[in-house]
Amino acid sequence: MPANEYGPLIKPINRILVLVLLALISGCSSIDYREGPIAGLDRMTVEEHYVDGAELYNRCSRCGHLGLELPVACTCINFRLNRAVIWLPHDASQATIEHERAHGRGYDHPNGELRSRYAAWREFVDKSIGLASRPKMLPESGLTRVSDSQ
Repeated sequence: MPANEYGPLIKPINRILVLVLLALISGCSSIDYREGPIAGLDRMTVEEHYVDGAELYNRCSRCGHLGLELPVACTCINFRLNRAVIWLPHDASQATIEHERAHGRGYDHPNGELRSRYAAWREFVDKSIGLASRPKMLPESGLTRVSDSQ
């Protein structure tokens, strides 16, 4: 079969792949503004850095498990320091920049992942404070990745 006879098959397959990728990407790209910012994270110190792709992957992987994902950008939040560090590629779109800045203002994805991680951390800290008089303290943890890709 000549190569040009596969053309009609390739175009629908490419369209399907693009639609699937867009559906996957859109799941992480929205910010839930209805709930408002998470109390306690709405006044974080925010840093913003523009880096190349390798550095972006390196920085984003330090504050969460990426697996096989390639991040578009990420915001690493240290709950204990009340600090957000935004990592963006040099060519980040305005939508990506605004998305990550929203995380820096304490907004979450609709799935509530950041809200539940922060609540779990607050519970841990509250329990740790109650254990302060005991000889063995639990280690503090507060680094989490809230946005891996859009």
